[in-house]
Amino acid sequence: MSHELVELLRSVLKEELQPIHERLDRLEAGQQRLEERQQRLEEKLDHFIIETRSHFKKIEDELAEHRRMFEILSHDWRNANIAIEYLNHKIGQHDLEMYQLKKRLELQETK
Repeated sequence: MSHELVELLRSVLKEELQPIHERLDRLEAGQQRLEERQQRLEEKLDHFIIETRSHFKKIEDELAEHRRMFEILSHDWRNANIAIEYLNHKIGQHDLEMYQLKKRLELQETK
């Protein structure tokens, strides 16, 4: 009878523990899904960080290129202004020479 009692107790315990085991199984499955979601989020975050760094590097490179272009244009602008000043000076000299020649011609014509 003790063997039957042991089997009966096992059966009762098994029956009573079955809902607990099922709930634990659901909790473990939920925990595993949560861990999988967390892993996917971490991977997405890693990809986002890599992509953001790549875009940031590209923007930095473009900014450096724009700065170089501005420096070149600024240098060219200064050279153009120097050339314009020189040409203005030369034009003034030529205008003076032409005026002087014109006046000489006028004086010679009046003689």
